[in-house]
Amino acid sequence: MQNQDQLRDYFSRLSGMLPELYNIAYAICGSAEQAEYVLESALLEGWLHGVRRGGFREGMKGLVTRLAMQGAGPDPDGAVWEGLPHSDNPALEELNAEPLPIQRAALLRHGCELDPREIARVTGMSRAEVGDALSRVKYLEGRADGQLYRALRKAMSHQSPGMPPVESLYRTLRAEVMEAKPSRHVFSKALGGVLAAALVLLAAAVFWLTAVLIQPETADLPQGEAVLQTVE
Repeated sequence: MQNQDQLRDYFSRLSGMLPELYNIAYAICGSAEQAEYVLESALLEGWLHGVRRGGFREGMKGLVTRLAMQGAGPDPDGAVWEGLPHSDNPALEELNAEPLPIQRAALLRHGCELDPREIARVTGMSRAEVGDALSRVKYLEGRADGQLYRALRKAMSHQSPGMPPVESLYRTLRAEVMEAKPSRHVFSKALGGVLAAALVLLAAAVFWLTAVLIQPETADLPQGEAVLQTVE
């Protein structure tokens, strides 16, 4: 029961950032199916191992980014990234009219904070193509009175149509946590057995060393002195 309460508390902390985490995964993966898998994996890893860098929100964003980058590249099933998260912000109006590769490069750079080399790897574009796309985005930033980059970051928190329902994400997380428990228990039990055996060996070594140290040192005495010690 306590573990379930802790899991609910953990998921409650995540609920407000789930749209942003999904949008990061989707922008990098380019596939809704892969993005869902990355998000579910990140939620489980965050529960099992915690977040090691920065605050909780930034740590989870970094975790999703890392997992998404591990499988980034053209989708083998031919899935195509379908565009920016929906937003009525007028600063995004001109960008929404641009070709999808430019939109995605803009989102990866200013919404996911990837560098040009990473963007090229994720999208399959050449470095020159990425440079041209980001130059176009910079031009649009000027036309939007410096509000485009900020609008992109805000758009990341909007829920996308392809994002799984929150209830579904929680059920999946709970099921995966239950499956992970036995393996963790077995590992802990095995580790406990190894430690117990090591302690037994250590105790035996200490006993043997103590016996050696307190043994009378008669072996190096001349024969006469050894006899005198015996008589005394």
